[in-house]
Amino acid sequence: MKWPRWFAPLVVLVAAVAFLTHGLLDDGKAAAYVGAAVLLAGAPGALASAFLAPLRLGRRRGAALGIRFLQRSAVDAATEVDTLLLDGLDTLVDGRHVASIDPLDESHLRNLRWFAGALEHTSDHPIGRAIARLSARGNVTGVEHHPGLGISGSVDRHPVRVGEPAWIGVPATSDGPGVVVAVEVDARLLGTITVVDSVRSDAADAAATLHALGVRPVLVSSAPGARARSVADQVGIAEAIDGDLADGAGQRGSGVAALTTGPLVSTCALTIGPASPQVATDDCGIATGAAALRLCHDMAATTRLAARTALGFHLVLMALAATGLFPLWVVALCAAAGVGLVWLLVLYALRRGRRNPRFHQPRGTSGDGRADLSDLPGQRPAPSSRVSGLPQARRSGAATPLDPGGQRR
Repeated sequence: MKWPRWFAPLVVLVAAVAFLTHGLLDDGKAAAYVGAAVLLAGAPGALASAFLAPLRLGRRRGAALGIRFLQRSAVDAATEVDTLLLDGLDTLVDGRHVASIDPLDESHLRNLRWFAGALEHTSDHPIGRAIARLSARGNVTGVEHHPGLGISGSVDRHPVRVGEPAWIGVPATSDGPGVVVAVEVDARLLGTITVVDSVRSDAADAAATLHALGVRPVLVSSAPGARARSVADQVGIAEAIDGDLADGAGQRGSGVAALTTGPLVSTCALTIGPASPQVATDDCGIATGAAALRLCHDMAATTRLAARTALGFHLVLMALAATGLFPLWVVALCAAAGVGLVWLLVLYALRRGRRNPRFHQPRGTSGDGRADLSDLPGQRPAPSSRVSGLPQARRSGAATPLDPGGQRR
C-alpha cells in the first residue's frame, strides 16, 4: 500500500473550512484555535507509524528466522510473486540415506553392512557418508578412490570394492531416483545398497505454505530426471525444469522469484524478478523461502490494515477537533495515543500472522492464478500419479547406478 497523497490536502481543507466556519460564527481567536486543533489532529503520526511499524517489526521477526531484507521494495515485490524457482535439489534435501540393503544371501546381510560401511568411512561423498552410517569404523588399509566408479581397499585384511554395479560386474538397472552401489568382498559379490535423497523434514509443510500463499514452487535442477521428479513428488511440487538457474534456465520476470545463492551476499538469497537479490537468508531450504514470502505477505497485509485504521482514526479525530469542543492538549493526547495504538495493532497482527486471504493475480497468469511457465526450456511434464514412497520406486526398478557424468566419486 502506498502513502495516500490525498490525505495532506484533505487535512488543510478541513482545517480551512473549520477556521472559516468558526470565524463567521465566533471570533478570530476561537477560529484559529479550532484550525490549529484540526491540523494537530491531522498530523500523520499514526499514519506514518502504520507504514513504519510493520517494516521495523517485520525485519526484527525476520532476523530471528535468518531472513534479512536488503531492499525496502522487497515487501511490495513479494506480494506480486506467484511462482518460486528453487535452485537445485539442495533446496529440498539435506543429504542422503540408505533406502534398502539387498544381499544375495540373507546370511550375508551383516557382512554386507559391515564391510561397505567400514570402507565408506574413508569417503567424503554424500553417498559414501550415507553408507558409512551402516557400521562402525574398522581396520581399513590400501584405500583407493576410482573417479566415476567407486572405492576399493582392505577391511580387516579382506579386499573390498564398493561402487558402480557395472564396475563390480553386476548388470545395471533402469533409471530411477535412487543410486545403486554394489559391494564385493574377497572378489565375491555380497549384494547391493540403494541410496536415496533425504528430503528436508519441513519441505512438505513449506510447499503447502507456498500454495496457501498462491505461490507455485517449481524445481530447477540439473539432476537426473527421475531423481528430481521423485524428490519433487515427495515434497508436493508438481513441476520441475531441467537446467541450472545460473545458466539461464527458468528466466525470471514479473511475478517470479528465485531462491538461490546470491551474488551480493555470502549466504542464500531470494531474488524477485530480474533485479538484484532483495532478501538474504541463512539457509537455502524451501522452508526459509516460504517463510520469507509469508513474512512479506504478513507485513503487506498488516500495513494495509494499520493504514486504514490510522486513516479512520485521523478522520474521526479531525471531525471531533473541528467542533471546537476539545482543548488542544486533549487533541494532542489523542493523537499520541493513536500512534501507540497503531504500534500495538501492528505487533498483534504480525504475531498472529494475519494475512489478507485475497491475493492479487499477477499479469501473465493462467485462469487459476498461477504463472504460465510453458515457454520455459526443458520443462518436465507433471506425472499422472505421485510416487507414494521409496518402496514403490524400488519395485518398479527405479534405481540408477550413478549420478550423470561419473559423479559417484
